[in-house]
Amino acid sequence: VYDPYYCDGAAERHLRSLGFLAARNPKGADFYASAEFRNAADVATFDVLCANPPYSGTHKERCLAFAARCGRPWLLLLPAYVADKAYFADAAPEGSWFAVLPRSTKNYAFDHPHGAGRPETPFRAAWFVGGVGPTATVDALFARLTSRLGRRDDTDVLLCRDRAALVAADAVRGLKNRRNPRQRAAARKKLQHRATCVS
Repeated sequence: VYDPYYCDGAAERHLRSLGFLAARNPKGADFYASAEFRNAADVATFDVLCANPPYSGTHKERCLAFAARCGRPWLLLLPAYVADKAYFADAAPEGSWFAVLPRSTKNYAFDHPHGAGRPETPFRAAWFVGGVGPTATVDALFARLTSRLGRRDDTDVLLCRDRAALVAADAVRGLKNRRNPRQRAAARKKLQHRATCVS
């Protein structure tokens, strides 16, 4: 299991604690300068890509492009709204992926060891799963997971087979409904004011 984005090494520690003893999360390596990134399918030295790339800049796009090229199964923790982006459709066409996210509409709470970012995101995040094979294989895996987890009322997991399911789960609003930057800034200010009033 390979996570190319080193933060403080927590990914490797967590994966190893779950029994993935060959997990790699290389310290100090510039992923984008590596031979693995440049020649993904030729030199991939891992079985599964499992990553939570930084959401700033072009990291999401570059990580998805790498996932599409590497020829290995991938699990990427990304904002659910990426399902609306052209770069996502290029890397992961409909039918080649599914998403797993908390059933609750409460957003992920992220731990930022270096103090960067916000503890809670203003968007829903999901684990996107792809690279497992042709559509029939993805369908079979999704059906198996759904039979075990997705139809139970006592599970906190929501499985979404496509963008339409993410929209139905209110994880993706769709581009036409997304607030403009001024509206989003006003909403953030309002949330900050509420938090100040509650404290």
